[in-house]
Amino acid sequence: MAQQAAATEDAYLKRPKLIIFNYALTLTLLVALIMELMPSAVLFMVGFAIAITVNYPKLSDQKERVANYADNALSVISMIFAAGVFTGILAGTEMVDAMANSLIQHIPDQMGAHFAVITAIISAPFTFFMSNDAFYYGVLPLLAKAGAAYGIDPAMIGRASLLGLPVHLLSPLVPSTYLLVGMVGKISVHCSALS
Repeated sequence: MAQQAAATEDAYLKRPKLIIFNYALTLTLLVALIMELMPSAVLFMVGFAIAITVNYPKLSDQKERVANYADNALSVISMIFAAGVFTGILAGTEMVDAMANSLIQHIPDQMGAHFAVITAIISAPFTFFMSNDAFYYGVLPLLAKAGAAYGIDPAMIGRASLLGLPVHLLSPLVPSTYLLVGMVGKISVHCSALS
């Protein structure tokens, strides 16, 4: 019974007659994004308005579709705002500069030749606890300057800093992780209803 209800709902949501239109709209949106015709936020709002109006002409259907995805959108928006506030506090109070300077002062001179390796190791916790912008625009230039004092090319420091990026995806500052984890729960519920 639940399987039939889920299948009926899925069939109701599909728009096979509009697939050509939806592909054309998607390609048009991609071209407009690449050509930077308007800011990306404006392009996505216009594209969404056109897509939902054409695919679901009844206002009640539009409200249902928006309500179905609202919880995911709101959680991502709140995480982005929280990450922005956290980053702003770190940058505005110059905590990022203080952390970087403190770190550089604690590295012994005899370890200076291994500064790229040190950068690779510390990039994981730094990108976990602060945003990418704060680390790559605030901390990394200071590390590159310190590495240059030991004769290490700043490009080597930059490449070494990229090794911490996989750890950044586990950070509480990455809203896409929360979105994906939230969607896994919905997918498992949907799949169990189908089986």
